[in-house]
Amino acid sequence: MFSISFFNTVDQAMEYRCTNGTGGWIFAPESPIDGSKHWTECAKILLFPPDFTPSLIFTHPLTRGQSGKLIS
Repeated sequence: MFSISFFNTVDQAMEYRCTNGTGGWIFAPESPIDGSKHWTECAKILLFPPDFTPSLIFTHPLTRGQSGKLIS
């Protein structure tokens, strides 16, 4: 079983990943939800488990059709 976590900022996701030792990929969408111009301020930052590949992440229902950055 796997778990995908949601965060408000990339920094929160990175801190959680580091503190809890989860590893994994952070997906940060390029289209800000709140009108911000910076991808780090988007509302739905997702932390995927480390066994997900980039192709699985970009075709996942939560990210499908979105542009974004993966942070390893």
